[in-house]
Amino acid sequence: MAAPIEKSYLWTTGGAGDGASTYTRADWATILQIVAGCNDGEGVGAGWGNLLAATAATNKITVDTGVAIVDGKPYICSAGGDITIPSPTAYNRIDRIVLRADWTAQTVRLTRIAGTESASPTPPAATRTRGTTFDLYLYQVTVTPAGVVTISTDEREWAMVAAAQIADGAVTGAKIASAAVTEAKIASAAVTEAKIASAAVTEAKIGSGAVTNAKIGSAAVDDTKCGNRVPKFTRRLGGSATDWSVAGTTSYTPTTVLMQGGIYTGTTNAAGEVTVTFPTAFAYAPIVLVSGLSVLQTFEIISITTSAVTVRSIIHNVSGPNYHNAQVFGDVTFSWLAVGPG
Repeated sequence: MAAPIEKSYLWTTGGAGDGASTYTRADWATILQIVAGCNDGEGVGAGWGNLLAATAATNKITVDTGVAIVDGKPYICSAGGDITIPSPTAYNRIDRIVLRADWTAQTVRLTRIAGTESASPTPPAATRTRGTTFDLYLYQVTVTPAGVVTISTDEREWAMVAAAQIADGAVTGAKIASAAVTEAKIASAAVTEAKIASAAVTEAKIGSGAVTNAKIGSAAVDDTKCGNRVPKFTRRLGGSATDWSVAGTTSYTPTTVLMQGGIYTGTTNAAGEVTVTFPTAFAYAPIVLVSGLSVLQTFEIISITTSAVTVRSIIHNVSGPNYHNAQVFGDVTFSWLAVGPG
């Protein structure tokens, strides 16, 4: 492909470069088109051509059509073209592609700023002196000794509408392309509670499976955000800051609370005991409550660990001389509830 066709405007006429002759009616029409496409001042215009998009090939990049405002000067690339990228000798090199406004030459042109080859190359500096030489960033390109060119960084500065120029309600859902707004495009902490209108986020606006455990921060949802349908475990009296099964009168404020329960049905061992294993182990021994389903049968807790509770069955003999008789073995059914640190 040939070199790009470029022109810039509003230089001193009768002088050098693009100011050699006076501007025609067609020139002024082009100037107004460029300005309309760059309505937020300096940068690449979004409303004309192919936005100066670039593709890489061996020892060159090809820049497509587009318009821009550079240091106050309207610029147009009416036909895309190639920019040669020479190969380095031994190491990779990073070059910079810019639009350079040169007030002496009275031109704005696509310009390659050569970097320095190195084992760890860095991009070269641009010149940004207004009224003299000013570079508008476009691309960083990496070239290997074999001439392989890649566009490593898209640095295009955009001349777009500022936030203050967007009317309230101008950006609607219908105007946003499907999947146009992704997580990667939302700045960290950009969406805060203060920026979300009351009742703006409804169930209908949350995609199926969009909120996963991995997306919910640690301790992000606490009892103050769950409403009054979730029981609160506010304080605990005990004798250990960690082991909830230890008796005492010290008031503790729990952190993570785990609550589990169930109905056990089975046969005791020869000592009248059964062991219930908790579905999820506690961090420390919990508090356990056990209740039988018959007034003639109660249960006593023999031991509590982080993972299980051992319970002994007791039969009440109301007719014999001994009111309490330990059940040696048999079938038992009881409910249990364990609460402790998660």
